[in-house]
Amino acid sequence: MAQERWVGALALASVGILAGWSEPALGQGFQDALGPSAESRALAGAMSASARGASASFINPAGLGRAERPEVYAGFGLLGTNRSSVPEGTAGPIDSELELTPLPALSVGVPLTPWLVLGGHAAPASFQGGAFQVDVNGTSVRDARSFRIMEAGPEVAVLVPEELVPGALSVGVGYRVTAGGLDRIRAPSVGAGDVRLDLAGVDATGMRLGLQYSPIPEFRLGVTWQTGVSLRLGGDSGQLAAVAVDQPSAVWTLPTRVTIGGRFDLDRYGLALEYRLADYSGTELTYRGTASDGGVTQRETVPLGAVHSAHLGGEVRLSREELEFPLRAGVAIESIFGSQSGAAPFELPPAPLTTLSVGAGVQHRDWGGSLAVSTRLGGGTVFGTESGSDCDLCGQPGQMMLYEWALALDFAVRLGR
Repeated sequence: MAQERWVGALALASVGILAGWSEPALGQGFQDALGPSAESRALAGAMSASARGASASFINPAGLGRAERPEVYAGFGLLGTNRSSVPEGTAGPIDSELELTPLPALSVGVPLTPWLVLGGHAAPASFQGGAFQVDVNGTSVRDARSFRIMEAGPEVAVLVPEELVPGALSVGVGYRVTAGGLDRIRAPSVGAGDVRLDLAGVDATGMRLGLQYSPIPEFRLGVTWQTGVSLRLGGDSGQLAAVAVDQPSAVWTLPTRVTIGGRFDLDRYGLALEYRLADYSGTELTYRGTASDGGVTQRETVPLGAVHSAHLGGEVRLSREELEFPLRAGVAIESIFGSQSGAAPFELPPAPLTTLSVGAGVQHRDWGGSLAVSTRLGGGTVFGTESGSDCDLCGQPGQMMLYEWALALDFAVRLGR
């Protein structure tokens, strides 16, 4: 009873911290807050401490160490995003087209010895964009930007013997190759802001480090550190400021990210809490290209800073013979994304964002599956200071709003006995 009261008090305190947490931080987030797996989405992303088996490869590689048998994980999700801009003086909102983003993920974990596990993964790393139809002097212009970045790589986890460290300690390291593309278009040609770009690039310098430690069976701590990646995107030709250019380019930054989380389990109940810091310091999106009379440059975001987020998830496990049915729910709160001065409509609004999620699953000794539904929303005021971009909605005072929904389904199979 004392343990149950302790866990209940901790849960109430965590909810209170999340509800009262409103200190904003300058920054901009382009990576989804919850991750691709259905369990992670259902728990609002609070998974650094509880990730285990093959799916831990793209969350916390230390969790691979909890794979006792070879395991294969496959997941698929679909993210739907709608943005809305309401410039001052307009009759109503200018809504974006519905943006649908697939979220496939595949990973494996293979124990080689009781203390060494190898893994590998392929999963989304970043996705962001939007498309608007706007009226320019009586002409309907499509203004759109889209990123799709994937990552893949191997991981290894090592379990530290209890003779060296009491409790269950595992450490993991993963290597990340990121690749993807950027599409930017403003058409038809009606003015100096016209842009047509199709860029792609690859980076092979990313790393992800992780640790999980369980001093007692009821509590587990998780920590991860992900190196920043500057993905250089390029193409053969394009158009900037209505000028044909050769070798257009841009740099897309995946930030350095640190997560610290804890997971508490007592009987059939679980509680997970996590804090994240993503550092975009100095990041800005600038397009460059070489024209016949010299270089052409367009900037589309202002310099960025740090982004904070807090994640809270809860789980209740129902059992029936050899099957277990976890029911999950979560909430995540992210600090202000982007600047209130001159924000571009393709970006997340300059305001805190809230994510609510629910999910369920079924677990067997040899297999398991999960599904989740989540929604993310928020809105803020744009002051209208010139941002240096030539898009029609950039730099205009008014309101920006975001609404996202996501569906996720995954399945894992554990081989051998």
